[in-house]
Amino acid sequence: MAKIAARSLLPSDHFRGSSNATVMLLEYGDFECHRCVAAFHTLKDALHWLDDSVCFVFRHFPDIERHSHALSAAQAAEAAGSQGKFWEMHDSLFSNSPNLADPQLIRYAEQLGMTLDLFNREMLEHTHTGKVNDDCTAAAEQGVDETPAFFINGVQYKGDWDLDSLLDAIEDAGVRVAEQRAKSY
Repeated sequence: MAKIAARSLLPSDHFRGSSNATVMLLEYGDFECHRCVAAFHTLKDALHWLDDSVCFVFRHFPDIERHSHALSAAQAAEAAGSQGKFWEMHDSLFSNSPNLADPQLIRYAEQLGMTLDLFNREMLEHTHTGKVNDDCTAAAEQGVDETPAFFINGVQYKGDWDLDSLLDAIEDAGVRVAEQRAKSY
């Protein structure tokens, strides 16, 4: 049986699209996971087609036993978020994975025009550990044991992550993908 997750946004969630969208696509991910990197590219294409008809939410689920930089990367994304640049850092981390050691994280923050003193302080003080841990707890409560893990309108999606399969699943959840694609031509 498919696992069910809440279909509402948490105050701490980062999302793209409209919070009132017909479909909520939730990902639990790890910036150092090669499968998450592949899914990132597929999601980028899918969200291009779907625009605001889908609310895409990203939550952290770093595999700290296999990925030595995953926790720091998640904290870097949250530190960027405190400066209004979560999605820019999210994209940078996935685009540059697996190069996620602390010096690279600082370089990415600098490239994004962040206030480095604040970024470095939040990283050193582990300011965002609670948020990352909350995401991990929510993932575990939903039975997530690997990344990426997707939920579409609260139901765990176990299909392929290629563009067509993902768009078909989103369409099944209520978004007219064919109409969205036709608008963009």
